[in-house]
Amino acid sequence: MSDVQPCGGLTRRQVVKLGAGAVGASFLPALPARAGAAPRKPGWPGARFSGAAAHKVHPGQFMGMKQMRQWYEELDSRGLRATGSREHEDYVAALHDRLVSLGVSGVRAEGATFRRWTASAAALHIVSGPGAGAVRVAGYIPYSGVLPTGSATGELVFVPEGSTVAPGSLQGKIALFEVPIPKYTYGTFALFADRIYDPKHSLNLAAPYVRPWLAQGDAEAQEVAIQAAGAAAAIGVLPLDDSDAAGMYFPYDGVIHGIPGVYVARVEGARLRGLAGTGTRVRVDLNATVKRVTTHNLLGFIPGASRELVVLHSHTDGPNGIEDNGPDTIGSIAQYLARIERGSLRRSIMILYTSGHFAGGVGAIEFCRRHAHDLIPRIAAAMTLEHVGAKQGQPQPDGTIRITDTPEFEAFFMPTSTGLQTASYDMLASAGTDPGLVCRPLSPNAKLTQAAWPGEGEYLYNFGGVADANYITGPTYLLNAGMKTTDKVDYTQLRRKAMSFTDMALALSRAPLSSLKVAPSQHTG
Repeated sequence: MSDVQPCGGLTRRQVVKLGAGAVGASFLPALPARAGAAPRKPGWPGARFSGAAAHKVHPGQFMGMKQMRQWYEELDSRGLRATGSREHEDYVAALHDRLVSLGVSGVRAEGATFRRWTASAAALHIVSGPGAGAVRVAGYIPYSGVLPTGSATGELVFVPEGSTVAPGSLQGKIALFEVPIPKYTYGTFALFADRIYDPKHSLNLAAPYVRPWLAQGDAEAQEVAIQAAGAAAAIGVLPLDDSDAAGMYFPYDGVIHGIPGVYVARVEGARLRGLAGTGTRVRVDLNATVKRVTTHNLLGFIPGASRELVVLHSHTDGPNGIEDNGPDTIGSIAQYLARIERGSLRRSIMILYTSGHFAGGVGAIEFCRRHAHDLIPRIAAAMTLEHVGAKQGQPQPDGTIRITDTPEFEAFFMPTSTGLQTASYDMLASAGTDPGLVCRPLSPNAKLTQAAWPGEGEYLYNFGGVADANYITGPTYLLNAGMKTTDKVDYTQLRRKAMSFTDMALALSRAPLSSLKVAPSQHTG
């Protein structure tokens, strides 16, 4: 264990880049709690227990890896689950039924209404000059806006990053801009670490930490500047190979802009860059609509000896399986906890699956608003789990990303709380020898509209003052909509970490309430 003292800080812009991210569906009715033992499906462990097994997981009584992999494959096959879409709400409905089958009581859905931006077909064509024809696109720019006629045609111009563009100077033009990926190091995150778990001394803090999702803050800033200059549409160039740029889903904070656009990968980007400023005209096609819809959170309970709650939390929307497999991981944890004798579970457990991570956190914010005076005061601690078991991808010089067998770098983010820090560090230690950080918020005094840390748990902290420990990884393929990620997960690691998370939940259920409290000065929202 290492204790790291602050040795500098990030600018607000860097913090945003590190932390940015967050009535068509039918209502999902709540089901009554089931009495007696949790239902057992073939192959699921079914023993009920107390004593030692209620303090530390009995591996033989934990959900098997075959079932955990099957859940993951089912999730991955759903592809993009844009917030409030039919694909997303179908998954929420499946999770509702699964929680009941796992023995969770009082499972119910609660709605959150928001303005949903939806896009279908996106295309790009060069319409003048010798290079006329279709241009391969990586996908649309989420929340970029709506083209009333479905397309916009104009002269292609290049806008360098950071340049000052005069209002109205791009009127009627199609703006091309590059999306640079910031080059941080692992030491950037260590600046915020109160504890580092690294028993093999394998964590090189000077090594580069380069992930495409880090670029979303810059991408949105350039969109805003181009929109202000009056451009008809935008084209963002991702410095990635076609396969690794495909479906890139950012920015995703739910802010709908007025500059419809598409992404292209590096090769097509270089070709367009050569044509920009030559009078070449291009056409952007984008079918997008905005309408008000209702999406749903899920809540359920595992009764314990007291009414105080430990929350197991994740989000349900996302572009692929790894983003987010938290609900699947929590399902295996819940199946174990639901079989502990009630008197041996010191605090009750609440399962909370929120919607809207890809729409500015609308689900988690609505949960905090709706339950400010009933459930929130009962929460002793929360665990938010995201992207568990991910393998690391290494960017290559040619723009491709090579998937390795090395586990993706992991960290907890949380407000200062002795109990949370201890439980989080112990979880990392019990899960194996992979290095990990226990970090305080990137922006400890975040206002309601700011990013406290990268993860869905920040909303519970910002809007509810909840003592939340947010576990998260950030693999290179995190935001590729529709990308198959079944082969990018280590299922042995996934199960091992799920058991360690279960131990962590049990530890939090026993921890003195005084050790879990968040200092009021930390929460200014």
